[in-house]
Amino acid sequence: MQRIVLLIVTLLMNVCSTIAADMDHIRAAFPGAVLSEKNTDRLLEQMLKMKPSPQELHTGYLGALYTLKAKHSVNPVSRLYYLKKGLGLMNEAVAGSPENAELCLLRYSAETKIPGILKSGEHTASDKKVLLNYLQHNVPGKNTMQLIKAISDVLLEQKNLLPSEKQIIVIRKNQCSPL
Repeated sequence: MQRIVLLIVTLLMNVCSTIAADMDHIRAAFPGAVLSEKNTDRLLEQMLKMKPSPQELHTGYLGALYTLKAKHSVNPVSRLYYLKKGLGLMNEAVAGSPENAELCLLRYSAETKIPGILKSGEHTASDKKVLLNYLQHNVPGKNTMQLIKAISDVLLEQKNLLPSEKQIIVIRKNQCSPL
């Protein structure tokens, strides 16, 4: 009986580490997808084959990749289709985990880059609030440094930051930089 329990625990640990490795791979490859349609298609294909776990994170990245397909597409009909599909998936993901800074960052990044004629911007204020809250309450560490850097970079691109917001962002970003 103990051997069976040990075997089950070992198998579960292997599955969990594989899932974590899959999401780490997606996170690492995502910036390349922003720059290249080929990379977007490759990563999207990999994600569609993955088991979605955790569900919201998988759905959020899938949505972000569809918005990148819209960015890379030249056909206006395809662009609109991929944009709506991507935003819908990101909204679904954030609805399932509204305080997840990583998901809010994906949606905020997409919504702030949508052309004005298509822009809804209905979530940018709430997502910005979650992102700033994350920066205020999390210091850079082994598990948070990459996300803090990404949030800081995206927020610093915005022109409508209050001085107090900018101060928080700059402090956290500087804490991520080596001396």
